[in-house]
Amino acid sequence: MADEDDLQVEEGKKGGKGMLIGIIVALGAIGGAAAYFFLGSSETPQEAVPTNAPTQAAIPAAPAKAKAIYVEVPEGVLVQLMDGRKTRNVQIRVSLLTRDTEAEDKLKQLMPLIRSELLSFWSQKAVEDFKDAEKRQKLKEETTQHLQKILTEQTGAPLIEKILFTRFVMQ
Repeated sequence: MADEDDLQVEEGKKGGKGMLIGIIVALGAIGGAAAYFFLGSSETPQEAVPTNAPTQAAIPAAPAKAKAIYVEVPEGVLVQLMDGRKTRNVQIRVSLLTRDTEAEDKLKQLMPLIRSELLSFWSQKAVEDFKDAEKRQKLKEETTQHLQKILTEQTGAPLIEKILFTRFVMQ
């Protein structure tokens, strides 16, 4: 009799494991179905699409811009400005944005001219032009236009889209 009792206990344990595995499989199936339902395909069935809706082929694609190329002005530019009786130092590191690889090479060749023009242009400015973000933004736009003019005179093309201040220190 002792053997039968042991046998029944073992069968009970075995049945519990099977039931546990069954519950886990059922929960996995339910979870998978819920995930498919909520995260599944978001495509609209063909019947639901109105016949007068434009297709992908009918919508013209926006022209893709070429990859941006940044040409850094080495060492930045240090400008000394008078602020009343004080001399203020402004150090600006600049990158030039172009989208043409040929322009990149030309910009590197013309870098001494570009540095000189930046120094001359900014030396003519007042300290106030460098003090707040709005004025610096305006200064960037003016500098871009100035450099585009100089580069057009030198090469026949503006070569740059805009300039970026990558570092700005005023003491």
